[in-house]
Amino acid sequence: MSTPRRRSRLLTVVLIGIGAFGVLIVGGFVGVYFWAKANLERDVSYELTGPPGAQVRLTYVTDDDPGWGRDPVELPWSMTFHTWMTRQARVAAGRPEGVSGPITCTIRIDGLVVSTQTSADAPVTCREPED
Repeated sequence: MSTPRRRSRLLTVVLIGIGAFGVLIVGGFVGVYFWAKANLERDVSYELTGPPGAQVRLTYVTDDDPGWGRDPVELPWSMTFHTWMTRQARVAAGRPEGVSGPITCTIRIDGLVVSTQTSADAPVTCREPED
């Protein structure tokens, strides 16, 4: 037969176990949040340069859209956005007829150049390197 004292100890042990499990779960979520913030949060810059005033077709990736396009944009063109984006950064410029001269695309992440490409006579695409 169990005594009230024994039941009280058992209840205490069970409640401490449940509390410890809850702390681990909440701590895990908090830890994942701060890891993601430190490792995924970044500033992404896209830049296109070429003959000043030339107009090109443009496609780029953002958080909101995996393939956003603008047609046409005038060179030079750039945009910067702050993101937790997990997609691979990408920017591409198509070359309409009549546009001559080199076009260069550049991707910067947190200020560091991660991709730059130049094309003298064809569309140009920059992609963030995969890990």
